[in-house]
Amino acid sequence: MGNFDDAPLVLWQGFHHSWTYNHRLNRYGDWIEHLERDGDRVTARVRHSAASGSGADEATWQSFHAALRARGVWTHPVKQPLRLDGREGQLQTVVHEMRVHVPPALRDREVYTVLLNGFDLISEGDADKLASFHLMATPPVWDRDAGDVVFALVAAINVDCDSPECDGYPNLGTYLATVAAGVTLGLNPVASSVLALLPTLVKRLDLTTSYELEVQALIVAGDADMLHVTPATRSRSFAWDKDTAITRPQVGVLRTTIAGDRGGQWKDSVLGLQQISLEVTRKRGVFDSDTAMHYLQWDTCVLPVERTGTEYTADLHLFFRNWMETPSPFLDALDQAVATFRDAGSADVTAGVALLQFAEPIALEHGMRQGRIYWGARNAPADSPLAVESRDLAFEFPLAEPPLDWLPAVLHPLM
Repeated sequence: MGNFDDAPLVLWQGFHHSWTYNHRLNRYGDWIEHLERDGDRVTARVRHSAASGSGADEATWQSFHAALRARGVWTHPVKQPLRLDGREGQLQTVVHEMRVHVPPALRDREVYTVLLNGFDLISEGDADKLASFHLMATPPVWDRDAGDVVFALVAAINVDCDSPECDGYPNLGTYLATVAAGVTLGLNPVASSVLALLPTLVKRLDLTTSYELEVQALIVAGDADMLHVTPATRSRSFAWDKDTAITRPQVGVLRTTIAGDRGGQWKDSVLGLQQISLEVTRKRGVFDSDTAMHYLQWDTCVLPVERTGTEYTADLHLFFRNWMETPSPFLDALDQAVATFRDAGSADVTAGVALLQFAEPIALEHGMRQGRIYWGARNAPADSPLAVESRDLAFEFPLAEPPLDWLPAVLHPLM
């Protein structure tokens, strides 16, 4: 990987993701891998993953990043696989202690922080509907005796499913055949219609869930006269019904300013992510026994608006939706009515951010990559390479004195 001292790096600033109709959570991810960091140059790869449950569809995605270099600031990328196993309808939590033996330049520094550089979440069995997902990196400490930076990765997920395609029913036809058999066998002594049977006969054959989560993180270190870190948390909460579709501009954009240290030595700043959280609640009904729901779109990202050395203004996109009015080109009229699930509900979307201030910045460039992933296999394994799309990045930032007026006062929006 080359020299990790003060070579340039690519910092993850989040994602947009949208299907053309809603699905269970089979695979979902957006992350940055550093391929080489050496001297003045960095090469990296933006990757996005998407796999639906049983229906063919196309995911549209965008990934946001900042490429940067600052004198007296050292970074070290790490990745860690985690497992989230348990029962459906229950929050499964993993707290994994990370002890990273860092290169010499990162040792004995006065300031340490850890940023998320993305994630890849993969179902290892039956894909289920999403109720909540949380991922965060805790504040690090320096263990001088061991020469390690120590922090924790905290991950949690809650998924459930009472829909026909889940847990033992490979398709709607098999599910309806089960219902018919139940009627024939007289399994419902009180119901007056086949519909009343559905909550009983859809009881899952498999009540467990298993997901693999690979986390990318970035350790950042420096001394107090060269680097300052200010954490903050921002959230959006909103609700919707089955009649009026919500949009991101209406409910999912939060303009915020994160202010750091006001000292005059700080010449530039950037905003990274330390936590992403999503909690959704489906409005319960007669045939809606759980609160998890199919997802259509989930966005969590930082879009820069204006920055100085002491504060950073951004539009945070914190958005989720279950349905939209536009028909999917991958479904005919009958499938549109049967295979999509329009639910009323609410969502809480949270981003934990960190403002990094630099005394001697060399370069800082914001950017975005985008693409589309077609997922055509019915219940295909989520770890298929067809579920991942990549974009390569390359930057070269010579270690030279920047001009005094190099910092732009206003940034052009990325979209």
